[in-house]
Amino acid sequence: MVACAAPLALMASPVTAHVSEQAFVLLLPTDAYIACGLVIVLATLAFLAFSRPRMPVVPADVSPASLPRAAHYTSLAATALLFLLLWLGITGPRDPLSNLLPLSIWSGFWIFLVVLQGFVGNLWGWINPWRAIASLTAPDHIRPIPGGPWPACVILLIFFSFSLADPAPDDPDRLARITGGYWLFTYVGTQVFGTRTWLTRCEVFTVMMSLFARLSVNQSTGPSFPGNALLAHRTQIATGLFALLLLGAGSFDGLNETFWWLARIGVNPLEFPGRSALILPTTLGLAATCALLLTTFTACAALGHLIANKRKIRFFRAWSLLAVTTLPIAFGYHIAHYLPAALVNGQYLLAALSDPLATGADLLNLGTFYVTTGFFNTTATVRIIWLTQAAAVVAGHVLSLVLAHRAARMLYGSDTSALRSQIPLSLFMVAYTLLGLWLLAAPKGA
Repeated sequence: MVACAAPLALMASPVTAHVSEQAFVLLLPTDAYIACGLVIVLATLAFLAFSRPRMPVVPADVSPASLPRAAHYTSLAATALLFLLLWLGITGPRDPLSNLLPLSIWSGFWIFLVVLQGFVGNLWGWINPWRAIASLTAPDHIRPIPGGPWPACVILLIFFSFSLADPAPDDPDRLARITGGYWLFTYVGTQVFGTRTWLTRCEVFTVMMSLFARLSVNQSTGPSFPGNALLAHRTQIATGLFALLLLGAGSFDGLNETFWWLARIGVNPLEFPGRSALILPTTLGLAATCALLLTTFTACAALGHLIANKRKIRFFRAWSLLAVTTLPIAFGYHIAHYLPAALVNGQYLLAALSDPLATGADLLNLGTFYVTTGFFNTTATVRIIWLTQAAAVVAGHVLSLVLAHRAARMLYGSDTSALRSQIPLSLFMVAYTLLGLWLLAAPKGA
């Protein structure tokens, strides 16, 4: 609900700290843990090479029509709640850690709801703040937008540019105005192009959430192997591109904080100049990371396609289907990257819910409540946090390998051709596992 026009996102303003990220240096034997993670991924490859697991593909329906009528009312309630949060952003406390708007968006939505969507299923369909109100005033289809969610790909990059490069992405007043502008932009789009057309082609969070919902074992047609629903529909090129951009942007979100990256752009982590000074290198780094990922993935997919394609399958049909199988990696890294922030900001969110106007109220009867970060100060708790992060990354890669192998069988027919096609992409997956685990362990200074 935050992405808006790029000029707004990059305007200079007073700097406030981004709501707390992971900012601790690990003093653990991470080399051993990383090696174990790579062994698990390699063992998965071996299992797929010497076995023939059969998993029925279960289609997933995440369209508005698949939801019961009650979802219409929960959507209207979510719209009302969003406007209340916008009002709190403008009139409430100036501290991002006390104001419900930035805490609700960056923690409640971007961390907790996204993770629940991938595990539980299509929660977003129930609380989409445009679906119900837009459908009351616009017909279902007006002007078609062909070719898949290309506009959503552009808006996704704008959103990450705002999140990572803007000087004050969690300033309550600024965030309220940009969020409100994006809500209005989306609402107007639904009136011009139709509710379903705009939400499924252009609205970035609806596109993202519908893809993550397909990772869940809970599908509208019954239980499913995690992520199998991604393979049940003919995937468009733009959908594959969206999945890869989500992975690339999420990876840069982690890279952007490391000492390694700060050294590349000439920044001393002990003398951090502030986000205002890094708008251009951060934006260029985001674009370069996504471009490098797209190029590398496409080269690996093309080589595998050349090796295995005896059925004369068109390359971009294969590329699109294989690209969406990277979604579990993006999801796993999302969990891992934001886990420390969730542990801290979840407490701030709870406190703000108890006292939304910062008047000293205690609506949740919390009593004297102090946010703690003590779990970052002991080896035992830090080990638990990091192992949970590493498990999320490795599990995401394992699931992605299984889905990619299943997709290759669907595309190329025989087990032998599928295995051949997966050799370059498997090497890519192993390298990306190493990158993801290194990003978790690397010292961070921003």
